[in-house]
Amino acid sequence: MKIGFFVPCYIDAIHPQAAISTYGLLKKLGLDVEFIERGSCCGLPELDMGYIKHSCSLEKGIVSLISDKGYDYVVVPSGICTDQFRDHFTEVEQTPEVAHFRATVHDPVEFLHDILKITELPGHPQFPYRVALHNGCHSLRYLNEARPTELMIKPFDKCADLLKLVDGLEVGYATRRDE
Repeated sequence: MKIGFFVPCYIDAIHPQAAISTYGLLKKLGLDVEFIERGSCCGLPELDMGYIKHSCSLEKGIVSLISDKGYDYVVVPSGICTDQFRDHFTEVEQTPEVAHFRATVHDPVEFLHDILKITELPGHPQFPYRVALHNGCHSLRYLNEARPTELMIKPFDKCADLLKLVDGLEVGYATRRDE
């Protein structure tokens, strides 16, 4: 399995350690991970402001970075950008390369939980503390990584499932956990 690892602009600028840690975890899991050297914007800021055509030009640049690389999956350490690529990448021609990218792009939680179905973490990490977990709107309502409270369905939380693989870690939530 060949994985492309794509770091969007705001993660690179604001939270680079999140990308570095995710990349390191994928490598520790023994995966063939290729860091896509040239990052780009997913187009979400432009789309949100109504600049659909400009967001399209940004989207087109991403396809050239990943086409012909033979990636089985592309992991993007951002749920918002993953949603943008998968569900809003509609203004560009839907070539086979675009269709493949949209079908195989995942954020780390989805990839680890749904694709790899990991049951243990390398090195059996320990963190004997209680942590607060907040699932973002995109991860709840677009990526379906946890149950939004407005839906009357059986509760689930993929991120919490993964955090439970860390020995000693206890997950806690705010009272109004998805607001």
